[in-house]
Parts: sequence; C-alpha cells; structure tokens
Amino acid sequence: MKKVKHAFTMIELLIVIVIMGILAKFGTELLLRTYEDFVVGTMNNRLLSQSETAVTQIANRLQYRIRESMVVRQNGGAPTALSTTNDVAGNVVFEWIGYDVDGMRGDGAGTASTWSGFIDVDNGLGSTNNLVSPGSDWNRIAGVITSLAPSGVASPALFFIGDETINVLTGFGWQGVLGNQNVNMHRINIGGGIDQFSPVVGTGTFGGVNIYEYYRLAWTAYALELFTDVDGRQKLQLWYDYQPWDGETYQQGTSQILMEDVSSIAFASIGDTLKVQVCVSDNNLSGGTGAFSVCKEKTIY
Repeated sequence: MKKVKHAFTMIELLIVIVIMGILAKFGTELLLRTYEDFVVGTMNNRLLSQSETAVTQIANRLQYRIRESMVVRQNGGAPTALSTTNDVAGNVVFEWIGYDVDGMRGDGAGTASTWSGFIDVDNGLGSTNNLVSPGSDWNRIAGVITSLAPSGVASPALFFIGDETINVLTGFGWQGVLGNQNVNMHRINIGGGIDQFSPVVGTGTFGGVNIYEYYRLAWTAYALELFTDVDGRQKLQLWYDYQPWDGETYQQGTSQILMEDVSSIAFASIGDTLKVQVCVSDNNLSGGTGAFSVCKEKTIY
C-alpha cells in the first residue's frame, strides 16, 4: 500500500501568511493601545494623587488663616490685597498669617488649650500695660510655639477678631516692622502673670487701642511660591516660620517643596470664602510632552 505525504499547497501557504500578517498587524496595534491606555491611566492617577495631596496641604493651612491678612506680591514688589481672582504664576507669591491652632487645641498635657482666645475687657490691666486672658498659660504657650517653630524662636502677636480698622497692607507687617500697638497684629511678650500678655518694649502700651473680647494668637505667616528650578521644572514651595510684624520676609523662614511640575495655581476670594486650584502637568514624567494635565481645587470657608 502506497503512503501519501501531505503538505501545504502554495495557495494554502499564501492564505496562512496573509492571516498571520493580519493578526500581527491588529495584534500589535491592540498591544500598543493597551500599553498606551496603561501609561495614560498610570499618569492620570499619579497626577491626580499629587495634585490632591498638594491642594489638601494648602487647604489645611488656609483653614486657620486670618482672613483679613491675605496678600500677593509680584516680581518681589509691594504687596497687594487678594482680589476675586489671582493666578500665581512665575515670580508671584501668595502670603497669609495663620493663627496657632495647635496651641488652641492644647499641648497634650491634659488641658484643653494653652491660650483661651478670650480677653477680660473689664480688667483694669486691659487698657494699660497688659492684657488679661483668663484660662491661658504663657509658659505652655511658649513651649508649644518653640516646639513647632523649626528655628526654635518665634515672636508671637495677637489679632483681635472684629478688628478690621487697619489697612491689610499696613496693619499686618507686610511692609516692615510694626512700631506700635495701634495695628492689626499686636506684638506681645510674657506679661506679669501666666495669663497676661504685655506689649513688646518700645511699641507703646495698649492704652488707646481698640481691644476686643476675642482674639487669635499667631506665631508665623505662610507663603506659597511657584518658581522654576535650574532644570526648568516649575515647583510649588511653602514658606513658614517667619514673622512679618517683626519685619521678616518669607525668604527668612523655612521652606518645603509641596509639589513638582506645577503648571499653575490660582486663588479666588469672595467675602470670607476662598477657592484654591492647583494644576499639574506631566512634564519630565512622560518625556516632557505636557500632553497630560490635571487640576484639583478646594473651597475653604
């Protein structure tokens, strides 16, 4: 019996080659599209995470801002009040004074707070050399501030809630040292007792000063700076641990990088409500094409 050997005919071979070519073409495109989708998804998630982290850190600090103290500077110039819309682009700095929320919450020693936020306006000392703050403990206040300030030294000041009589540009120290107590920020030292605040020597007494029942204690201002580094990447930097009421600028404080590859940051102020938006691009993350951009925003009341 004769055995028959089977083999591909030329037509069958051509058909197989054509089919393999078609599969190779569409299979490669499918694989490439899958890879591109993975890259886009990974990049998008990364940018979302970065922008969310940055805007949350900013909002957490702005939540405890002294609302009347917000200013912006452009190209190192004089401060201007925050308007309804301010885009913080290159060489623009946004600054504000924050009150000491950590000291208000307590120092962990089993007490509610180190400063109470109340002034005894009926006490005779309140109109002359000292302000009496029932429930406050200056020794513990100083301890909390010292532990929070990287420099270990901070000159505190009081801000009376409801005191809006002084201009934002002149009453908070943005233009230099506050030489008297008739301003929004009242520079203080330890008083005659643990619950008393005395003015800094040389700044006068509290006589003739409008004293309100409620106050906030502040030991630092904050500044957000968007700058371009030597590699051409835009970075968002936070400055703190400086006191404008003592004539210090933000560059004399401590800084930390909040975020890299920031394309823009914007603020909008309407009454007591503040909206902040941070946008980040994929520069230097996907070849510097800038094809991806994500923005996150928060509203702070």
